Amino acid sequence: MTKDIKIMNLPDNIKLQYQFEDMSDPLQDDIKSWIEEKINKLADTYLKKILKKKDAEIIIDSKIQKNKKDKYNWNFKFTLDWEVVLYQREDFNKIQDLVDNAFDHLKNQINDINKR
Repeated sequence: MTKDIKIMNLPDNIKLQYQFEDMSDPLQDDIKSWIEEKINKLADTYLKKILKKKDAEIIIDSKIQKNKKDKYNWNFKFTLDWEVVLYQREDFNKIQDLVDNAFDHLKNQINDINKR
């Protein structure tokens, strides 16, 4: 099941979507908090140039699952004003490290987009 989350202090054109498989509700809530914290920081810095464009839209669609090895797989699809950045990882031990890693990757991609 996909859940759309709207964060009150972010612009209306940022949309977060989550899919979780085989994960507890408390862990899902933690992951959402970590992602929302990262997005809040990016909105004021890296995403600022993209958000200035008229009709710009940012969608972050994440699918996180716990696998049979008791590790985490993650598929992130970042749509930044119609440019798509994909990030996929498997067999991560620590879910917070996976979130940090995904957003580090995203920052690098945003820098590349902003240089154009």
